[in-house]
Amino acid sequence: RDSVQTLSTQCFDSANVMFEHYQALDRLWNTKQKLSHSNGLKLRVYLLSWLGYLYATTEGFRDLRMRLLLQNKRPESFQELIAECDAIGKLDKRYANDLRVLRNDIFHLRTDDEAIRKFFLDDGERMKWAKELHAAFGAFFSNYRMLAEVHCLLSGRLGESQIRQAGAERRKKKAGRPRS
Repeated sequence: RDSVQTLSTQCFDSANVMFEHYQALDRLWNTKQKLSHSNGLKLRVYLLSWLGYLYATTEGFRDLRMRLLLQNKRPESFQELIAECDAIGKLDKRYANDLRVLRNDIFHLRTDDEAIRKFFLDDGERMKWAKELHAAFGAFFSNYRMLAEVHCLLSGRLGESQIRQAGAERRKKKAGRPRS
């Protein structure tokens, strides 16, 4: 029900999965200096999907008007995230349009790879930026989840607590196991 956690789950978590797969294949490439055809295709899919989901995350972050949301629609304890929010906004602006154009080119039928080629023709600066933006989102969403969890627990909204839900799941699994 929390729009920020929905953004994290629907967009950023997808970006994170694609980024992890991309990194694994990139390490393999760096080690062997070659990839099979299948892994080469996967590398491209993971890389471009990661960047597409990263853009979807930035778009959602802007659409939620995150700074105002934190200021006006969250408890006071969430104010500590405003500095991170501002840093993400500033970081996003550096190449936001390039990432938007790339995302559009990735997920829409295209006649050439010009937008993709253009995004990567900068001596790695945009990739460095994308990794930095990804890490900033990761830290923000992690900190947000912690604050939301504490807020739920302190407010007596135990049914919304992820910790309590995980504990209940563990107890169910444990109860279902035969004793040795």
